[in-house]
Amino acid sequence: MLGGSACSTDYDIYPDDMSKVLMFKDSGGRSVTVYSAQDQVPAKIVVLKGGVAPEQSVTATVRAMSQEEFNEYAANAGVAYSYLPSNCYTLGENGVANLSFAGGEGYKTIDVNLDVKAIGAYLEANPNLTLAPAVPLVLECADAKIGENDNK
Repeated sequence: MLGGSACSTDYDIYPDDMSKVLMFKDSGGRSVTVYSAQDQVPAKIVVLKGGVAPEQSVTATVRAMSQEEFNEYAANAGVAYSYLPSNCYTLGENGVANLSFAGGEGYKTIDVNLDVKAIGAYLEANPNLTLAPAVPLVLECADAKIGENDNK
């Protein structure tokens, strides 16, 4: 016996919030080596765009967390880094990097410029620091889903 059925209804198997997805290429901690002979060290950060509708455009921002945001995030996520103060690096204009993805663009690169002298002064002022300092970045977007580990 053979049975069959047909449906005329289209089922969308992908939720709307999966049409556009943004994420950091290297989520989590990433080591950057700085040498005292340099003034600035650019650290390239890559933001990827994907999802089931990559032809759609999207805008996003990358910013550094405040000390309070970092403390809360570190406590909840078990992060083993210390907060690097904002005077030790520059990110975009006024501490924010704005990203605009056109349809079909799969990634954008931004620079976080590390100030070697300021980092050295911070480390000298904190000789008992047991955790490596980190620039805590946040990826934010109102019109796309952010990867699970990338919103902080």
